[in-house]
Amino acid sequence: MKNLRQLLVLLAIMLSTWACNISYFEDPSFADDVVTWDPTIAVSLGEIDYTIDQLFESLNDGGAQIGTNENDVVTVIYQQTLQAQDAAEFLQILDQNFGGSAPSNTTIVNAPVATTENVVEVFEYDISVNQGEEYDSLQFSEGSLAMGLNSTFDNPVDYTVTIRSLYDGTSVVVESGQLPPNSSQQWQFSLAGYMGYFHLDADGNPSRNKLVLEVDYTVSVPQGGSMEPTDAVDFELSILDAEFSQVFGDIGSKTLDTDSHQFELDFFATLGEGDLVFANPKVHLNFTNSFGFPIGVDFNDFVAVDQDGNLVHLEGDVIDDPSLVVGPTLQNIGNAETTSVVIDNTNSNIVDLLSIKPQRINVEMGAVSNPWYGPDQYNFIEEASELEVNVDIEIPFNMSFNQVVASELLSFSNADALDNAKRLLLRVMSENDMPIGGSVELQFLDDNENVLYVVDERPAFAGAPVGTDGRTTQSVSSTTDVEIDADAIDKIKESTQIRVLATLTTTNADQGTAVRFFEDYLLNIALAIQADVKLNSSGN
Repeated sequence: MKNLRQLLVLLAIMLSTWACNISYFEDPSFADDVVTWDPTIAVSLGEIDYTIDQLFESLNDGGAQIGTNENDVVTVIYQQTLQAQDAAEFLQILDQNFGGSAPSNTTIVNAPVATTENVVEVFEYDISVNQGEEYDSLQFSEGSLAMGLNSTFDNPVDYTVTIRSLYDGTSVVVESGQLPPNSSQQWQFSLAGYMGYFHLDADGNPSRNKLVLEVDYTVSVPQGGSMEPTDAVDFELSILDAEFSQVFGDIGSKTLDTDSHQFELDFFATLGEGDLVFANPKVHLNFTNSFGFPIGVDFNDFVAVDQDGNLVHLEGDVIDDPSLVVGPTLQNIGNAETTSVVIDNTNSNIVDLLSIKPQRINVEMGAVSNPWYGPDQYNFIEEASELEVNVDIEIPFNMSFNQVVASELLSFSNADALDNAKRLLLRVMSENDMPIGGSVELQFLDDNENVLYVVDERPAFAGAPVGTDGRTTQSVSSTTDVEIDADAIDKIKESTQIRVLATLTTTNADQGTAVRFFEDYLLNIALAIQADVKLNSSGN
């Protein structure tokens, strides 16, 4: 929180920036024992105005957005999109391999006259599936069909193969030709744009996952020719590398992949000990589903982890009761349906989860098609179908701080500027609309972080009172003086770092009262310095 940290370390900044103005100070305003503030010789170091969003603007660097909610309360929002599950990943069409034989079942020995024998046989096969899917129809976008015929007849065979379950867009697929005696033929073609209708069995009854084909052939037997009952036309049919543009039927219960995600919450990065409670944080999970079936969603894990590795798992009805994500029906094919699941303080322990000041939140969800608690819906999938999950963690600044400590370590390189100083008086003046106050302790350290001198904790700015409508009723003015004597200056001159410990408390935090931070709140900080210096013979 860049600007918040900047505010909390203003006293340290003053010590490192006053030297350019030191020539303006003279001895007379400093008594031997008491430093009295004299505005006629003090030098202003300037003033800074802070709004709430400016104080927390560096949250944007951590993947968060600063905005306002419907009540104009400043709100931090972390947004992430979990990896979507698309149709090609969810459903794969297996390669299909079928074979059969259509024997003559007829014996002819030394035919007295030339004759023909016709054989018609219908074959029905079950389509191979992955996890119990039941297909009514399928439109192919890619893939190929390969078929081979083999005749064991000693005579020519005229054949017609009708693949009843396959259409080229307008009509059923039919292949015709002639097989010379004891010969084979093969053919192959692309299935792109073809339709597979698998909803009827060989007798024309409603079914699913059925591929039906008909082999019709005629054998010409010359005078004196013969035929064995085992003479046959054998065939093999394969559907290879198929992909779909549409599938209709019943997909069944299948797992959809949803990536786990880790949210890094920089908002809490500098906060140490102390109590922090948010009144109404929310997590919005927005599911956009263009699969033509409902999806059941539950949480495999939703856990907050603080800087010490302590865990708080999400609990409550939102965990115990799975959620239902609706999908478009046939009437809305080509569209998507959006379902929002809200996690808040009415259905979970989200307040407790955020109160540990987590450094990260891990989210892992499970999703399944056609859950048992969903509607009985006819299913379809298009090649563009997908499940997309957007997660918004919304933290309105409706909260209470109680002695929350923020720590920051700064480099200090201006110690040489203190060579002529005998005493310093630093003044911080604030005008605050915000319902939060802060006190600051400064620790001057050497390179090894040994403490050389401490400016004890003292108020830096006071929190404004809050009215019954939740807004602050008036600005609060505060003045804080920091006096540093010669012994302290000698120790500070040896320091190379400053650790700033800021303790933040919201108005009425001791009563457990949450306060709201509105976007029009302002905190003004004015800085000034007064010094007692030793002048050399040149007057410098």
